[in-house]
Amino acid sequence: MVMFGVGWCGYCWAARDVLQQLDIPFRYIEADSASELDGFSPAQVRQALRDRTASHTIPQIFIGGESIGGATELMSALRSGRLTGLLQPLGITPKPLG
Repeated sequence: MVMFGVGWCGYCWAARDVLQQLDIPFRYIEADSASELDGFSPAQVRQALRDRTASHTIPQIFIGGESIGGATELMSALRSGRLTGLLQPLGITPKPLG
């Protein structure tokens, strides 16, 4: 799982918090930090995300290389049980909340 976000984004913080509470391993990429972007500018990364997802919002979350959307879609997938189904092929079982 990979999440592209920015430090000032409350939705990014919320999504990271939920993933950490669920004990789901993920890579967080700071989309505005040139040091994390392997030679690409933040603008190039944002454009690549828009091209790949047809969305300009942050965060952008990918599971197994496929976009699931942002924080709202992550929470919806969690509530519906879809998140567990997306993670199972990767051998990841979310820890129950609570």
